Amino acid sequence: MTAPRPGNPSHLIDTIQSYLKEFPDDSNHPLFKRMKMIVFTHFSFHETYFKAKNLLKDNKKANEFLKWVQLDGDTYNQRLHFSKAIALASNSFDSRYIALIEDDFPLCEGKWSTFMRALYQLQLESPDHCSLFIGTGGRQTIANTLSNLLVNESNYPTDVILQKCLRGHFQECSSCKMVATKTLLMYHVGYNTSTMNSRLYGQEQFQCGWRHPFNGELDVRIV
Repeated sequence: MTAPRPGNPSHLIDTIQSYLKEFPDDSNHPLFKRMKMIVFTHFSFHETYFKAKNLLKDNKKANEFLKWVQLDGDTYNQRLHFSKAIALASNSFDSRYIALIEDDFPLCEGKWSTFMRALYQLQLESPDHCSLFIGTGGRQTIANTLSNLLVNESNYPTDVILQKCLRGHFQECSSCKMVATKTLLMYHVGYNTSTMNSRLYGQEQFQCGWRHPFNGELDVRIV
């Protein structure tokens, strides 16, 4: 998910590359044909999106794993954009998991294997889970419910709606159970370039190695 940011920083490019370098090179790797990264924007003009697409146009791994999706628009409507992105990933692809990655949350260095181990572990220990929270994301089975909630639920901001649903706090998601990693596997680089004027963050917040904010919550399982 990406939107134009003040000053057009390179966060989107850095975030894409943090994942792309971890994706397999070998076509015989079991994940080679099982992953896609959709670079989604709902803005007709997005300078950094255009720059990223041009920069990676001749990159072999980018051509294998990335799909660029740009919808027309010029309005910052995070709820609608998240809803459409989730619906796209759920309905257009045979997805078991959908990872929601904001353009200013790169993967922490060396944490791809931790991410993969956590996915494997929760399959064994929590087969009824709805999500693995290393940032935000969840199983395809809850995707349509999330997409609808984002449009219809008006009492909470976008990120809180996602989190509450994945923790089973809404009736529509009451069967959900969240699993989270002990520490954050993604980190925040857009602390001073938020697309929402009401959101202010410190440079030191939400960084690699931080204890996960939900670590310790009774309704969240930690792997």
